[in-house]
Amino acid sequence: MEKESFLCASTIDVTWALENVRKRIQKEMLPFKRKYFKRSRRILNAFDCPYSNGFTEGTNNKIKVIKRKAYGFRNFENFRNRILMTSI
Repeated sequence: MEKESFLCASTIDVTWALENVRKRIQKEMLPFKRKYFKRSRRILNAFDCPYSNGFTEGTNNKIKVIKRKAYGFRNFENFRNRILMTSI
């Protein structure tokens, strides 16, 4: 019995497809690479800095959710009180 070669048409097709995918990904990643290298110092500083605006972003999100639900409030004072109650 003759030993079959592992390099058959399907393997070549897969290799060709993977190479095309790699080239396509590289081409589509160019804008990301440019932005990353342009802003890399700031991105890396975000990991070094102990400060975060996460609390502010979370509070802002809560206010926006309340605002979406606030159509039933009679006046701004009720809306304001609801915001102050949730931020405690």
